[in-house]
Amino acid sequence: MTRFRHAAAPAVIGALMVLVARTPGRAAEWYVESTLQLQGVADSNPTLATHDESPIAGGVLTPQVKIGRRTDQLDLSLIGKADFNGYAVNSDLSSIDERVGFHGSYQTELSQFGLDSEFNRDTILDNIEDNRGQFTKAVRVTTVSVSPSWSYQVTPLDHLDFLSGYTDKAYDSDDLTDYVYYYGSVTWSRSLSETESFTSRLSVARFEPDDSVDTRTNTLAYLVGWSGDISERFHLDASAGPEFDMTSSDQFGGRNDTDNRFGYQADMRAVYLVNELTKLVGSYSHKSEPSSSGETIVRDRVGLSVEYRWSPLMTLHLTGNYVGNETGGSNQDDFRQYFSIEPGVTWRLERDLDLSASYRYRNQSFHDDSDADSNSFLMTLTYRLPRLTWSE
Repeated sequence: MTRFRHAAAPAVIGALMVLVARTPGRAAEWYVESTLQLQGVADSNPTLATHDESPIAGGVLTPQVKIGRRTDQLDLSLIGKADFNGYAVNSDLSSIDERVGFHGSYQTELSQFGLDSEFNRDTILDNIEDNRGQFTKAVRVTTVSVSPSWSYQVTPLDHLDFLSGYTDKAYDSDDLTDYVYYYGSVTWSRSLSETESFTSRLSVARFEPDDSVDTRTNTLAYLVGWSGDISERFHLDASAGPEFDMTSSDQFGGRNDTDNRFGYQADMRAVYLVNELTKLVGSYSHKSEPSSSGETIVRDRVGLSVEYRWSPLMTLHLTGNYVGNETGGSNQDDFRQYFSIEPGVTWRLERDLDLSASYRYRNQSFHDDSDADSNSFLMTLTYRLPRLTWSE
């Protein structure tokens, strides 16, 4: 059944785009935006293996096309992307990855309706949540997701936002567990001033891995938050609140096992403009997430990026990421810590042509004190084709 859904997903997304041409509108604008990217890569340990490392050297060709239609009320787009990964060294890690995504929004006087969906067939090399360092060839993961939303302006100061979603993941490996994840939330936002707002959110989620004991985890969370400008250069979004996980499974002999966990969720994003040339962005999150181990995992995520415009044609950038699996249920292999840092530089060669070079260091450590390192060098050329537009 899962494979059938994945095979039908591109057709479903395509059918959504057909509706674009049939949707009535006034002064509709069509557009096509295309990019072509060529990347050279050399990586000492792309699978983050703790032993028997498999270095790669090769290139990635990525064409991307976005087709859209806009009116005063309607915004629809379809995006298609493919990564042709070819490596002269360790060619077993070569792959062709595809992504098709649809976005739609419709605006009325008081409401905005939205729909986002995606079909993504990828490999897990760069996915730290799935890459545990045990694979010696490209392992496929197919993701199908659909997320409708509705935003309603109750008063000039108050908004209600409803969001729901469905994600289906399937892996071409018996070492990873397929799963389905459902989620939904309702958020009330109150404007306190022109630059400040208060939020209150109630969210629910259900995790259903494809295992032999019919495991299911229901998660309930309530968060309160604040968003605003602390100064002319410093903006902060922050929210936090309790989280409750309820897990049950049907064991052999008709016995039903249950496990409840109390915790918390937190989300934060800060933007600081150091000066006219330097921008600093930081983020932090703590929450229970679905995983390919067949269990939900509490993860801490920390992100940091610095961007400095050296000149009108040159930008220096530095990104860092940390992911820590705080708990992993009964599977000790899920207790991991991941860290990466990537300095780089981008040159604007022409109006539609960029060249970037970067170095990336990655480290992953496990509960038994074993760890893995990766050093990679990347050179990327990006060409943006002329934007095509026409009106009805």
